[in-house]
Amino acid sequence: IISTNKDKQEEEKEPDQEVIGEKYSLNQKFGLCEALLTIGDWENAEKLMEKLPEKCATSYEPIAKALCNLIHIVIDPVYRLECAVPAKIQGKTISPHSNKKSPPQVTTFAGLRNTAFPMFHALGPSLNYDPVLLQKLLRLMRTILEKELVVDAANPPGSNVDELNLALYHDIVSLLNSCVLPALSYMECNCCMAEEIWTVVKLYPYNIRYALYSHWKNESYLVHPKLIRLRGNAEKEIKALMKRVSKENVKPVGRRIGKLTHSSPGFLFDYVSFEHFEMISDLNFLLSFRSSHRFKSCLLYTSDAADDLLCV
Repeated sequence: IISTNKDKQEEEKEPDQEVIGEKYSLNQKFGLCEALLTIGDWENAEKLMEKLPEKCATSYEPIAKALCNLIHIVIDPVYRLECAVPAKIQGKTISPHSNKKSPPQVTTFAGLRNTAFPMFHALGPSLNYDPVLLQKLLRLMRTILEKELVVDAANPPGSNVDELNLALYHDIVSLLNSCVLPALSYMECNCCMAEEIWTVVKLYPYNIRYALYSHWKNESYLVHPKLIRLRGNAEKEIKALMKRVSKENVKPVGRRIGKLTHSSPGFLFDYVSFEHFEMISDLNFLLSFRSSHRFKSCLLYTSDAADDLLCV
């Protein structure tokens, strides 16, 4: 019996990251792709990545980080120009690559569409490897929506919006779907990033917001292998927590649920009943409601309640 239990424990252990990294380090295509991105040759790196399975190359951390560094260079001028970075924290200007095949640095929002956004799509959920870059993207998104389109959840862009800005409006939705929300799933309990994402998502009408949440919960986790594993781990942990909830351990279990919902809010309602919410009286760390009774009422009578899962 003892040996059987040991075998089961060994099977449940996830593969060592060092072993995975060592395996991929011997892959010549991955090595070439990383080298091309390091010298700024996005054109040939993109062609190589297209020949590999989707998001396969960028799931390898060195490639993802090399692409993140290249994107930093590309968006630096427009970020400094449009996002009003204070002079005290401007820092050193990022110099472009000298390689002729390097993508040009972007100075306008139109340039983001043509150069930077395709790079972000190629990066996908691996954007989590560089939280600073993710934050830059979110601030650029918010600037576009607030400054160029002057929209909020109650005022979506009308027919008077020009073709470029309308395209940017939909591009941001696409990036939230393919990069931003899946990247958040990798970030365990990053409340600052969740709040930053909410500042962008809240500018869209509720039907688009809920479409984003639905895609994140039901489709994103089925496309990326690492997210499938994360979903399984989150479900397993939530189930285990729900079995241990009692009046004596309300606060520690509640805090753990709060941490889980930062990265996987969609799973909360699948495994936590209203009875459990009534047992957990102090949910201020989880939602912007004062009590579980108010939370329950809002769920029943308002359509925007679930948005606050991203407001943490």
